[in-house]
Amino acid sequence: MKHNVTEADLARLTAALENLRPQIKPSQDPVWSMAIPFRVVDCVLSLGLRYDSVVAPRVQTFQRAHPDLTTLAQLQALIQRHPTPALFLAAELRLRNARRTETLGRVVEFLLSIAKGTAEDEQAASLRRWAEQAGPHDHRALGIRGFALVGFQYLRMLLGASTIKPDRHLQGFVAGAVGHRVTEEDALHLLETACAALGLSPKDLDTSIWEMKARSQKPQAGRTCPNGHYGPGRAR
Repeated sequence: MKHNVTEADLARLTAALENLRPQIKPSQDPVWSMAIPFRVVDCVLSLGLRYDSVVAPRVQTFQRAHPDLTTLAQLQALIQRHPTPALFLAAELRLRNARRTETLGRVVEFLLSIAKGTAEDEQAASLRRWAEQAGPHDHRALGIRGFALVGFQYLRMLLGASTIKPDRHLQGFVAGAVGHRVTEEDALHLLETACAALGLSPKDLDTSIWEMKARSQKPQAGRTCPNGHYGPGRAR
């Protein structure tokens, strides 16, 4: 795929990331250690909703209500026990959004097809292999409405891949570093290329920038970010 970026863009971003290096650390958010069903729910709910005030509390409450929920098959069965998927979302997660429910169901079906034939205790390893081997643009083959590049990349991260989800926060950081707007695809390409050059973990970089920006702590990338602008704080 053609990218509308230059070697100068990559050089500016690489310099910004080098300045940011001391602030790049593994995320301690609880979601990374949750069972797979809760990570998948977190992924779908986080698309367009404020994470700390809306998504995280609901996912954590859902986890406490269902401590024995460990597999995607169990999650699918729980959804199907409600009269409709929308009522599942309303009852279990206190959200009313029919489209979001449809997206969750389709994502669960897709992942079950990936893990088909795998023993339950090997499901996490199977899904991790898929996440590591998948490419960013594989989301196009899924055809799931409301689940595009950012959601797909976040899902891969939650399942074990070290990659980048080029949401508004990451796009804003890259735009600030290179001095012009970038697309999701260009932000992803630039960040992963720069991470490879610098020996940085894409996942740790992603979560560090997201946590600093989404939680109103601007990353200090130095003079390579014109005017100190990183974009507004938004949901995932």
